[in-house]
Amino acid sequence: MREHKIPYSMECSDRLSVANSDEGRIGRMTRHSSRQLVTLSSYPRTVALIPPGAIVYGVSCAVNAAVSDDGGDDTWSAQLIGGMDTSLWSRAPAAQNTKSDKLIQPDVGLWSRGRYFTSPQYLSHIDAAMFTPAADFSFIAWVKLRSVYGFPPVISKGWNDAVAAREYILFCNTDTFTWEFRLSSDGNVHTDATTPGTVAVDTWYMLYAFHEAGVEIGLEVNASGTDNAVAHATGLYDGASIFRVGSAELISAAARYIEGTIGPVWFYDRLLTPAERVTFYRGGIPATWASSLNAAWYMDEESGDAIDQLAATNLTDQGGVTAAEGPGTTDVLFIPNGGSFSAGVIEVVAYYEQLTSLADA
Repeated sequence: MREHKIPYSMECSDRLSVANSDEGRIGRMTRHSSRQLVTLSSYPRTVALIPPGAIVYGVSCAVNAAVSDDGGDDTWSAQLIGGMDTSLWSRAPAAQNTKSDKLIQPDVGLWSRGRYFTSPQYLSHIDAAMFTPAADFSFIAWVKLRSVYGFPPVISKGWNDAVAAREYILFCNTDTFTWEFRLSSDGNVHTDATTPGTVAVDTWYMLYAFHEAGVEIGLEVNASGTDNAVAHATGLYDGASIFRVGSAELISAAARYIEGTIGPVWFYDRLLTPAERVTFYRGGIPATWASSLNAAWYMDEESGDAIDQLAATNLTDQGGVTAAEGPGTTDVLFIPNGGSFSAGVIEVVAYYEQLTSLADA
């Protein structure tokens, strides 16, 4: 049994029991902390405190030994860093020579695990009704490309290019270096939603692809508020192809594969609100997370199949997809401000939670 990884406040006890009464599934979250002493220097320093797969709540920084410098500004900055842009983690400098704790709480990207794909690896599920919704549906997917060669697919169903079997595909168009979501109503002709800008390698993106039945399809990047919607009123073709993550099947050419990391993927039978998308992007889980949720693959396994958090629709590992770092928090970065530090020790404590199955408790 898998547990839903739901954030809780810092005031919770060390041992928590959590339940989703709608689904009848119960899991247990265990609070942990990790402590390390950091000696300040003239150069930025990164400290690894947080294990992969954890949900991070904050980092406490307190002066353990008096700090002195060469006469410059005796302050330092601390940032939580991970796959996301570190500017999103910035905090004001903390005053030195004081025993007061400085708590840094994360703003974005709590997801610290992912799966790394390279040809011919992918994840799949046999055709099922849930993968061809008759009404609205949407995907949230975190992805970081290592290469943009060969039209790397993130999610696909069908897309055989020599037969009438196209359903939908989310991929990077390497003719234009843009993200693209295509959907077909007859298995052949398709509508395309494309994002502006240029896709960069080694950069995390959160993609939101959606189909509003009878109205439009669209694709948003990083909860920007711009959905790049295109009119589409003729529905979705219901084919018999398998559902794939990290690959697309073709007939007249070799199958396409992604080279890069895919983080959590959420699949809904509805559209998500702007507020829900922002919450996902900032690393949280919205209060309405369970509403019309088809599947949630966190991609946090070391190897093997990708486990659906609803314990219903696991994706089969094809070819040995490996583990990788996700878009979330991993380290703490200390940056001296002003002069060179000649002394000073900071005690750093990271607070995080990991989930434990009741079977393992």
